[in-house]
Amino acid sequence: MKWAVHVTGNKQLNAQLDRFAREAKERQKLARRLGGYVRTLSRQNIKRQRTVDGAAMTPAQKRRAARPMLMGLHSQMVVRAAEGNKGVTVSWENPLLAAIGFRHQEGIGENWSPGRARKVYGQPNYKARATRKQAEALLREGYRLMVPAKGGGRRPKRVTVQWIEEKMTLGQAGLILRLIRTGQTKGKQSWRDTVPARPFLGVTPQQAEDLSRKLVKSLLKAARA
Repeated sequence: MKWAVHVTGNKQLNAQLDRFAREAKERQKLARRLGGYVRTLSRQNIKRQRTVDGAAMTPAQKRRAARPMLMGLHSQMVVRAAEGNKGVTVSWENPLLAAIGFRHQEGIGENWSPGRARKVYGQPNYKARATRKQAEALLREGYRLMVPAKGGGRRPKRVTVQWIEEKMTLGQAGLILRLIRTGQTKGKQSWRDTVPARPFLGVTPQQAEDLSRKLVKSLLKAARA
């Protein structure tokens, strides 16, 4: 599957290539240089967590740490010849990284199922201890342990995060949490995630103009040498 990512500013850069290089070989050489400039600017966007237009990227809804998003895409971005040697593309050799880049660039969601989630993330060990995250979620949802009451019957007792971590398994905590939230013992069999658009790949018209000037400068310098 091919992932076509719209790169802002590419029409302007192509126009500059037509001006400075008439022959295919020359044009391809200059295209590779311009592609390198675009890659550098796109990497900077990821580092700064900014879109092409300079706006802050929409943060992820659930993040375990303050690590910047998309850093896994940053170092493996490559410049390669487009089909038929007509210019270049800035993309990734790894199809999975290309798909991730496409999703964030364009804001495309994905369809999931339990089977696909297991294939991507692995099978959880449901017999392992409940996690702190599960324990905190259970307490937020109002979970109470039912214990014998003095006059007979049973009463709810508040428990701690530590108690849940020590007494419950991953599977038990997950099941109880699902029952509290949905009343169902079985989880969703299909769902679609959402990804806000974070267009980091490309250049603005002003950057395209700056890149063109930079290219002209280097060409004039080479001609004088």
